[in-house]
Amino acid sequence: MRQQSCCRVEEHLRNQLGRQPYLLAVGRQKSKIDSFYIAMNKHLIPCQANRSLGAFDELFKAHFVFNCLMMLHV
Repeated sequence: MRQQSCCRVEEHLRNQLGRQPYLLAVGRQKSKIDSFYIAMNKHLIPCQANRSLGAFDELFKAHFVFNCLMMLHV
């Protein structure tokens, strides 16, 4: 998803219905991404990685960890 401003990012999060985590790339251009976030349950978790491969790795690990935590609380 490509957004123009932080207000649109907040609006995007408010309108999300799904609970699955996904990767959100933030930057002024597609070719110049400034930061990555894991979006989950209408919250943003900043990624430490500054490249898409590292951010995807963090997303995969977060998906595994949060899935295990949800299973423990069911």
